[in-house]
Amino acid sequence: MTGNTESITVIVPVYIGSDLSSFRTSIRSLLNQSRQPDELVIVLDGPIKEICWTYIVESLVLNKLPFSVKLVCCLNNKGPGYARNLAASISSSIWLAIHDADDRYARNRLEVQLDFPDFARHF
Repeated sequence: MTGNTESITVIVPVYIGSDLSSFRTSIRSLLNQSRQPDELVIVLDGPIKEICWTYIVESLVLNKLPFSVKLVCCLNNKGPGYARNLAASISSSIWLAIHDADDRYARNRLEVQLDFPDFARHF
């Protein structure tokens, strides 16, 4: 991990059971953040549905987003813990935010996280 003290990476694991409609809604909540992430790391935890793959490539990887996107592919499903740790290991930010494929963030979630940097130092 490198980066400045205000940088934040959002980690999104996706697996074959991920529902496209929920995933789109999840990503929309990320794109509507009051404070955008500096980086998005999507981990394909094993094979995924073709429709999800198409959405990821066309809407997230090839589209011009206001932050960088990294895509990591695992040949076999290893579980969300493995996927999150893998993403964390290639993150270029100080702060990490876990965002599962069916999560919906409050509009100020990332902004609030960065407002409490001292809180994390106590753990």
